[in-house]
This record gives sequence, C-alpha cells and structure tokens, in this order.
Amino acid sequence: MVAADERESGERALLNLGHTFGHAIETGLGYGEWLHGEAIAAGTLIAAELSRRLGWIDEAAVARIESLFLRAGLPVYGRRLALRAIWS
Repeated sequence: MVAADERESGERALLNLGHTFGHAIETGLGYGEWLHGEAIAAGTLIAAELSRRLGWIDEAAVARIESLFLRAGLPVYGRRLALRAIWS
C-alpha cells in the first residue's frame, strides 16, 4: 500500500487513521510508555469518537471499533493526560 501510494493521495491515507491523536498520546505519556501501535489504537478510538460527535458515524460504529481493539488486547483508554503534556 505504501509503495503504491507514495504521496498519500489515495488509499494510503487510511494508514494515518488515529496517528494524530496517537502521537499526542505518545508525547503525553512519554515515548516507551505504550507501544506505537497501542497509542495509535487509542488514537483511532479518539478519532472515531470525534467523528461521532461531528455526526459522521454513529455510536454503534464507535462501539464496534472499541470492541475490536479490546478483543485484540489493545489499550483503548489510558490515564488522563494534561493538555500541557501533549503540547510540550
């Protein structure tokens, strides 16, 4: 997928889902606290919840994403992060 879409103008953009929030989680927790994939999973759930609040998806979709991640053993919630920790 990466080689076929080097400029992220198509399907490769799907790989970015959750990364913006996931990177903020990594920054806030400190790198190494969670694995990259764990932070991205939680970030994906945050993105899904934001999408629900914007009316783009429904609660059932958010619940399904959460259920899938939990079944895979991924963290979906962590300790609360201060905004200052994320923006530093």
